Amino acid sequence: MYKPLRILHFEDDDAIARIYKNKCQEEGIEYIHYTNPTKDPVSVVVRERPDMILMDIAMPEMDGFAAAELIKGDERTKKYLVFGLSNIGDPKHVQEHMSYNMDLYRDSTRNTPEQVIQQIIELVKENRKKELMDYLIPILMNKVFWGAVYLVGGGAITWLVIKLVERIP
Repeated sequence: MYKPLRILHFEDDDAIARIYKNKCQEEGIEYIHYTNPTKDPVSVVVRERPDMILMDIAMPEMDGFAAAELIKGDERTKKYLVFGLSNIGDPKHVQEHMSYNMDLYRDSTRNTPEQVIQQIIELVKENRKKELMDYLIPILMNKVFWGAVYLVGGGAITWLVIKLVERIP
């Protein structure tokens, strides 16, 4: 069974952080809040190991774009999903996120916390399916595996793989 979803939220506004914390708790999501990404956001991500990083863009110590660039540029943390969120509705600002490798970016004035949390859940679910398939494909391509399938019976193995993929929350 999969572990509960963990969101690491870098947000300098405590009122917004409380809203997201409450929404996460309603969904059974573990919520971790940092007021700023600090000068070394990579060490925070390595320590917390979240399923998703919810990144405010406009923060005083380091903006979310710079933090995301550091996170995605480090071998230890590049696989982590980063969801950028800002109330800056400037289209040029939105386009800028592409160069910093954010997995998703939303304007917080056009998306409610409920919508953001649902988008996060869907993105993590898809990422978990991809990770499972990345794990299973080499096994399924192995001749020894197929020899075992032949001996045991292919139907049971096929059923097991389907059930594994269906169980991803």
